[in-house]
Amino acid sequence: MTLPWECMVPDNRRFLSKGHVLTPRYRKAMELCALHVIQQVKPPRPRYPKGSLCSVELTYYVPDRRRRDVGNTLKIICDSLEGPNGIWEDDYSISHLCYTRAGVDRENPRCEIVVRDYTDE
Repeated sequence: MTLPWECMVPDNRRFLSKGHVLTPRYRKAMELCALHVIQQVKPPRPRYPKGSLCSVELTYYVPDRRRRDVGNTLKIICDSLEGPNGIWEDDYSISHLCYTRAGVDRENPRCEIVVRDYTDE
């Protein structure tokens, strides 16, 4: 599946005395990610229940040459693939994670995601 670059919001939590709150920008990006997952992964969706293991490969095509830590976007990707419309119940199911910065794509910046059953490798 592919997520557009506007979904790639770094983990934006604001820590308060009573815990943390997600920023409006992060919440909006989460909704956008969830929508893309629902559109691209047609039912029956693969599900990785708690205790099962999967491998996730991320390939980033960034919009420009600015320095970015693409690892900061991992949280939103993992969280957006979680839940009833996602791929796994909990991102604890990820046993292997690999990400690659593939280059610049000014026309179509994105993150391509491949999820595999860990037993397939």
